[in-house]
Amino acid sequence: MKIGIFSPYLDTLAGGERYMLTMASCLAKSHSVILFWSDKEIIKKAEQRLSLDLTGVAVEQISQNSFSRIGESMRYDLLIYLSDGSLPLSLAKKNIIHFQVPFRNVNGMDFLNRLKMKRVNKIICNSNFTKEFIDHEFGVISDVIYPPVDLDKFKSGTKKNIILSVGRFHNLKKQDVLISVFNKLKLNDWKLVLAGGLLDQDQKYFDELNKSVIDQSVIFKPNILFSQLQKLYSEAKIYWHGAGYGEKSPENMEHFGITTVEAMAADCVPVAYRGGGQKEIINDKVGGYLWDTTDELVKYTQELAGSTGLWEKLSKQSKQDAVKYSETEFCKNWKELVEKL
Repeated sequence: MKIGIFSPYLDTLAGGERYMLTMASCLAKSHSVILFWSDKEIIKKAEQRLSLDLTGVAVEQISQNSFSRIGESMRYDLLIYLSDGSLPLSLAKKNIIHFQVPFRNVNGMDFLNRLKMKRVNKIICNSNFTKEFIDHEFGVISDVIYPPVDLDKFKSGTKKNIILSVGRFHNLKKQDVLISVFNKLKLNDWKLVLAGGLLDQDQKYFDELNKSVIDQSVIFKPNILFSQLQKLYSEAKIYWHGAGYGEKSPENMEHFGITTVEAMAADCVPVAYRGGGQKEIINDKVGGYLWDTTDELVKYTQELAGSTGLWEKLSKQSKQDAVKYSETEFCKNWKELVEKL
């Protein structure tokens, strides 16, 4: 099959983009896969940042004219479109819409969207959290294919007194909250390491984070190589995730939590805000902790830091819980879906 893939946020090269590019890599082994993007260097950038093998994936520069794009879609057997809340008008033989955000109030069931939906063969969400909102907004019954984690790339190493948090430096990821909590913890000989992508538009927020640090126990790792990130996962004992804290809109929650699974695969115990897709990943108080208040974040972290036995018990379970999110399972699910179409 000739398959076209479009993701509107590809240049951020974050978790959602890993999802789409891993899917492209899997399908390229059996099909002709073309990625729609304006910069043909995106493949090289993705391979370097995300450590993906995108051999066989081509890039086609997309037309800025909507009518031209509709005509171009006719040349494809299958179009896979990551929605930004909108739906494409596609004339491809088959169409799959993928949702990673629990969109609301986007006129999902207006006349034009219902017309576009007639061309859609399958709707896929990245979590049951996302599915709940998408099914309601668009009046559909979607399926869930969880994001992929190449578990073999995340190994436990010599553990250190490190709390790690990975995510784009953005106010929705709540790094400011995590720094504030860490400043209050006063754990001797522990470090908080914040790693993730840093875009130009987030520089002001990043600068404010730097100003909030009171000593050298908080370390920033912006735009690091994947190999460096692997090392951090292998060394960290505890993984923090704060996205969703203080937020009411589901769009601002963590829609799944790929980095949480990566940490779990490396024997790093997750302590994440109880919201969004994190509740589907973490077996609370068995393979990690879910917190509602910053006081709970402090409490659970102190318990883990103060008890080697507790940490070992939870890290063993969290590693087992990560298995169902393997890249192998992800590729299998997408290949079976495409073959059925």
